[in-house]
Amino acid sequence: MAEDWGSKGGSEKVKKRLLRDMKNGDIILLHDCGKTFGADEDAPMNTIHALKDVFQELSSRGMSCVRIDEL
Repeated sequence: MAEDWGSKGGSEKVKKRLLRDMKNGDIILLHDCGKTFGADEDAPMNTIHALKDVFQELSSRGMSCVRIDEL
């Protein structure tokens, strides 16, 4: 679980959480709003900043990201 709704640790923490147990076929659910109960307003930007590195790492592992309807 990426726990991307909080800001503790910033984008580096989000990246580490996403990549920690990632395996082929996993589905990633991310939050796009920092205004919901318990969320940090900066959380979506942390997630956005983490994604570039996450996508590069997944690519180096031979993985690719697709939409759900492409599975």
